[in-house]
Amino acid sequence: AAAAGAKCIVSSSGGNAGLAAAFAARDFQLPCTVVLPSTTPENVQQHLAFYGAEVMVYGSVWDEADRKAREVVEERQGAYVHPFDQESTWRGHA
Repeated sequence: AAAAGAKCIVSSSGGNAGLAAAFAARDFQLPCTVVLPSTTPENVQQHLAFYGAEVMVYGSVWDEADRKAREVVEERQGAYVHPFDQESTWRGHA
């Protein structure tokens, strides 16, 4: 992502993809933002923050949080990590 000019990593996953994004961003010394719906348990938010992610709570369902994540990508010139519909995510789960 950094090689392509991204200034940060952004995801909308409270699961493995969000954790992987936070972990990788930390390794590459890039900021990471994970946008989650308000229904996300506090322990998930804390786990993401432990890995260095800025946790942003937005909306009440994943679709709303995901739309906000895509806005953050544009605002911050970031790279988007989709939680399940992205080839690089598939390779990571295989």
